[in-house]
Amino acid sequence: METNPGLELISIIGMHRSGTSALAGALHKLGADLGPESSWLGPAADNPHGFFEYAPVVDIDRKILAALGGTWSSPPPLPPAWVEDDHLSELRDQATELAKEMPSRMVVKDPRLSLVQPLWEEVTTVPASILCIRHPIAVSKSLRKRNGLTVDQSLFLWFRYSAAAALNCRDALVVEYEALLEDPVAQLTGVSDHIGLEVSEKTLEAASRTVYRSMAHHQGEELPETPIGIVCRRLYDLVRSGEALEADQFVSIWAHLATDLPWTGPAERAMRQIRHEVTELKLENERLTHGNKEKERRLRRLATELRNASIAGDAVSIAEVADLLRSQVNDAR
Repeated sequence: METNPGLELISIIGMHRSGTSALAGALHKLGADLGPESSWLGPAADNPHGFFEYAPVVDIDRKILAALGGTWSSPPPLPPAWVEDDHLSELRDQATELAKEMPSRMVVKDPRLSLVQPLWEEVTTVPASILCIRHPIAVSKSLRKRNGLTVDQSLFLWFRYSAAAALNCRDALVVEYEALLEDPVAQLTGVSDHIGLEVSEKTLEAASRTVYRSMAHHQGEELPETPIGIVCRRLYDLVRSGEALEADQFVSIWAHLATDLPWTGPAERAMRQIRHEVTELKLENERLTHGNKEKERRLRRLATELRNASIAGDAVSIAEVADLLRSQVNDAR
């Protein structure tokens, strides 16, 4: 496979709601290249300071998961050699072409990279990664508020992302979200050294002021004494200690089996309601975008995402598609 040896892609990985945006925003202030701001994803109600995500990479990451039958909140199985899956041939080519257009040394933040970074390592060089880790219960509370996920659903996702990141990026620098909020200067100094970014004390102080302690809306607490709660606690302690997963055979086995764990979706009634709303929005979009080639293409992409989310029984992603469809309807009116 052709690679782009001229590009060094530095990744920020970790579970959603774990401080990846806060870290990426601070690195931007330190002078790290996150790509042209015109290509970043915009802020949202749940992340008003912005995601600092390079949209072209995020788009490919989402398509990788969709091509394998999953979404961010219902990850597909990723067995050994999944990168060579025939369903990904076109996306590998797209990633290769995109890599040729990206800055020579770029920081890319997307929690999905915890799962799919091996594909990017096939098409370019990834010299360093930063793994953001946050207490699983704090993440669970955040996901419950934003997405309506149950504790078990959130903990399964936390384990899946964190285990994948630890397995895929064994030399990643671990940054604890709580430590980043408590002492941003020390944490940003460590990150800058890790990725070879030279910064002055004045720049560090200025960047640290972008990391607000008020960001920590949800605090951690005791994990439930359930199988997923127990394994999350042990993985959390293991990652924070800096030890390899193999140091805890129980966690290591779970980490390797996580790609085959069943996904428990929401109640069927909720699924029916969401699917009904999306169907209505899709019909309205078809009526309003008829004849507009660009919007029709976008609608087809959304329809594909909807189909994959429906197959996976993923109400969270179906709801996200509904938001995108609703926005397109409003723009077309």
